[in-house]
Amino acid sequence: MNIDLTSPSFIISQLLVVAGYVLVAGTYFAKKRENVLFLMLGANSLFTLAFVFLSAWAGMGMTLFAIARDLTNFASHRFNKKEETSLIDFMTISIFAGVIIVVASITVNSFLAILAPVATLLFTISIWQKNQSVYRFLGIIIFLLWCLYNLHVENYVGAVLDAFLLFVALFQFLTTRKKLTQAYAM
Repeated sequence: MNIDLTSPSFIISQLLVVAGYVLVAGTYFAKKRENVLFLMLGANSLFTLAFVFLSAWAGMGMTLFAIARDLTNFASHRFNKKEETSLIDFMTISIFAGVIIVVASITVNSFLAILAPVATLLFTISIWQKNQSVYRFLGIIIFLLWCLYNLHVENYVGAVLDAFLLFVALFQFLTTRKKLTQAYAM
């Protein structure tokens, strides 16, 4: 890709990315699962627009999918407040995995573009299951993959913010793990 870094579409995309990442960062500090889902819905909406401005169709396809996933997940959470992952959750994840594969087959146009669907699949699993430690651990891998994809599509602000969120996810994962270790030691 060869993007004019001074074009209005590039600048708008980068502003949308910053706003989206502010919301994503909030998910790692949110205490309630419902707040995580709401913040991700807003973030993915902003990312979809950013990828449109960048003409990054694999990223746009995955974030459109993510919006549908987030809406479904939000509705599911409203009706099922249980803290464990249910059979319906596993079935829904399986359906979404199939959708990711279909959308990826249409939108992926290079080897590095496959990183967006892989990251989206991992994020779908991480946000659908109900264990915050798993969510934070998978966040480390997810943000690494999105960082590489964003570098590929010349979304430099997105890549920097993904690198930052990789460290946020790592910090939150290690902090949670340390608290759990201390709690079990008592």
